[in-house]
Amino acid sequence: MKTFSMGVSPVFTPFLAILGLFPGVPKATLNDERLDVRFGLSRFSLDISDIERAEVVSWNLLRGLGVRFGPSSVAFVGSLDNAVVLHLKQRKRVRALPLISVGVNRVTLGVEDARAFQAALRDEMR
Repeated sequence: MKTFSMGVSPVFTPFLAILGLFPGVPKATLNDERLDVRFGLSRFSLDISDIERAEVVSWNLLRGLGVRFGPSSVAFVGSLDNAVVLHLKQRKRVRALPLISVGVNRVTLGVEDARAFQAALRDEMR
């Protein structure tokens, strides 16, 4: 089992606290078959076998912070560092907030060490 912290920028902590986001709390955990994500009030799991590929991307303030919704996608990002986009093999429902579940093809995670997360995920996908 490998756990990766999901960054929360100290500058934005007062605003992200509304979502229950405090430094050290958000995390993504990889185990043999599942990815478990805890991001403030959001908690969800994905089977690793449902992930087609993972791509490291840069994230900027124009995309926003917190839980972000886009066409067929949802993002869980708390800082302006790199993020990892998980491209799913098929559309899946993800619980983005306690009462909101969305169908997505892509999930973006703002993990602190995006390259290490991507490498660990690739190892689990084999």
